[in-house]
Amino acid sequence: MPSFAKSTPDDVGSCFACDARIMETDAGPVEYAVRGQGPALLVLHGGPGGFDQGLGLAEPFRASGFTAVAVSRPGYLGTPLETGVSCEEQADAMAAFVNELAMGPLPVVAASAGAPVGYLLAGRHPESVRALVAIDGVSRRYDPDISFLDEAFFLSRTGLWFTAFMAEHFPETTLKSMFMTESTLDKKSIARRVESVLADPLKLAYFKMMFCSLDKKFKSRKQGLANDLKQLAGIEMLPLESISCSTLIVHGAADRDVPPSHAVHAERMISESELYLIDEGSHLGFWLSDEAEAAQLRAVEWLSEKV
Repeated sequence: MPSFAKSTPDDVGSCFACDARIMETDAGPVEYAVRGQGPALLVLHGGPGGFDQGLGLAEPFRASGFTAVAVSRPGYLGTPLETGVSCEEQADAMAAFVNELAMGPLPVVAASAGAPVGYLLAGRHPESVRALVAIDGVSRRYDPDISFLDEAFFLSRTGLWFTAFMAEHFPETTLKSMFMTESTLDKKSIARRVESVLADPLKLAYFKMMFCSLDKKFKSRKQGLANDLKQLAGIEMLPLESISCSTLIVHGAADRDVPPSHAVHAERMISESELYLIDEGSHLGFWLSDEAEAAQLRAVEWLSEKV
């Protein structure tokens, strides 16, 4: 059985060196990459993202003995949007992908904007999902108030290039700005968190990986991001009560981007669920908070019991 082990910074950074493949499914082409040895798990990235970001986010699981099968959701990188526009269609496409893999049912790890697809996959296709881990996941309508500066820095090619450049060369400034945007931490807590990440090579590698994944090939991610924002804003009510598999919901208690109320809602609606709140965790608390290692350990141990 997999047991918890820590990655190295080089492990995190090398996710971009992995080659992707295309799987032809009944729903359309799905791009994916495989990394690791051991029980396979399906990884659904957030937005903007792609298979490379999925591999990076799943690194705690790969290091602990799982094989990460990371897809590019429709509209991202090599998976055309036509494979699945709505969250329901994307869930059906992931079920078709699992069917073609002939390895199911699989445990699923879904992060942020990928969580609705994970929830719907588990509810609509229980034969495809052994267990589900949702990390800082959207569970109901998500329609953030995007400021002009947010749009300029995080939704444009030039802005993301500049942000990635700053993350690489001026990480302290970029970390501070990020925590001010995606957390509810006060200034003193943010200063301590920045100091903590800068002092930890592994956390710093996760931070840089995330910003590199936003910048690399942004043109090939832009359509998926625009579709995500449209689909998430149109969610009325996900049928979470239809999920019968065991579900672990991990969420930062100080997440401003996707507030922890999303996690509380999901835990109330899913009968076989467990909620793990990360104290002072931001939207990237699973990787960057002071409790990151404890949260990763819990997720790995919990998932190991399900495979």
